[in-house]
Amino acid sequence: MYGNYIHLLGPWISPSRKLLLKNAANSPRLFWVNAAKANRFSEVLVRVRTALLAPIVFVFFSLGCGKSPRDQLQGTWVGESVQKVHPSQADRAQGWVKGTRVEFAGNKVTVAIPTESARSGTFRVAKADGNEMDMVFKRPEGGEDKTHMTLGKDGKLVWALGGGTELVMTRQ
Repeated sequence: MYGNYIHLLGPWISPSRKLLLKNAANSPRLFWVNAAKANRFSEVLVRVRTALLAPIVFVFFSLGCGKSPRDQLQGTWVGESVQKVHPSQADRAQGWVKGTRVEFAGNKVTVAIPTESARSGTFRVAKADGNEMDMVFKRPEGGEDKTHMTLGKDGKLVWALGGGTELVMTRQ
């Protein structure tokens, strides 16, 4: 009775369900009992698969969501250009920028500026909002310097200096 229609359902039903339909072709009662069992079994499989896959997918995406702001800063950054500087100071500032170097290692930071000895201390990200970070640099003698940094989508670090001047840095 039902065996004649199995070939029409071919691509849309599973092989186990096809077998069930072939065996039940001569027995309508057996067909409905087996079909009901097959539906419950497939529902259980879907629930088990979902229960097993959901935690795996969650862990995969939570690990791949990106690094913390502090982790994104790690490494050595060198000055590339300066923005928002007075035109009369642009040439001198550009030379100064090219010699500027900042190295983040763990919670340690070393800032090297031309014509000055390198300064080391610790840092922390006081506030992070996406790629925007408010930073606190702690000097070994006890002082603190607060600043703002932005990680650009192009892989550049923009350090907001006093007076609105911005130092653009690239990872070395």
